[in-house]
Amino acid sequence: MCMDFMDDTYCMDRRTPTKYDELLLLEEVDSICPVCGISLINKQAKKKKQFEIAHIYPNSPTKEEVKELMGVERLGSNSEDIQNWIALCSKCHTEYDFHKTKNEYLKMLECKKKLLSESDTKRQLSEKNIESELANIIVNLCNLSQSDLENISPLSYDALCVSEKISNPLLCRDISSKVVDYYLFIKEQFEIQELSNKKSSLELIAANIKHAYYVCKTEGLDENQIFSNLCNWLISKIHCDNTSAQIIIAFFVQNCDAYEKLS
Repeated sequence: MCMDFMDDTYCMDRRTPTKYDELLLLEEVDSICPVCGISLINKQAKKKKQFEIAHIYPNSPTKEEVKELMGVERLGSNSEDIQNWIALCSKCHTEYDFHKTKNEYLKMLECKKKLLSESDTKRQLSEKNIESELANIIVNLCNLSQSDLENISPLSYDALCVSEKISNPLLCRDISSKVVDYYLFIKEQFEIQELSNKKSSLELIAANIKHAYYVCKTEGLDENQIFSNLCNWLISKIHCDNTSAQIIIAFFVQNCDAYEKLS
């Protein structure tokens, strides 16, 4: 929720974040300072908490800050709204508080907006269920021996669907390699299960993947973020490893259930 700067009730008396607030904010940044990238939790140190809750728009702005930040976008209903808070390491918090410029504020604002978007995406994806048949395919994929891998038939052509849908060259190459190596194996696994179960598990799962993709797209995530979120969603549902999740999502990219043709 964005507040108009002319609303002079935005800045309120400071309130102390609750333990639940801290947990949400720490989870939001994956326990990593979003500015410098250091861990916000030290399991070895006596003081395990190494993060502070920073105000994005200052709680008690100075006259200079009011002038510097005149007319900027602000998040939340007031300065003590959790949307105006972000978890930072103490060094970055101090640096931000005492060297705040409009440019630095806008960077922090965009960082928070991105975190909010990704958090909402994770919440929506967590509500999506996947057919149990996919878990069986993951098991078969993980149980492949070296000789099995050598006997898997690769695609005899380039993964054209991927190259037509992914503009990021590194991501495109990574997905394409997984498609070429594993597409036919995954497709065969679906066909085997459909013969035994007498139902199209591929179509059911593809529908879930497509919906999950559009959830990510609607949140404004870029290509890399979408791929990462889809993989993490798969991992949370089936408890598979990251490599297997990437192979499965790559399959559905080639299968035209994730991403769209570039304009």
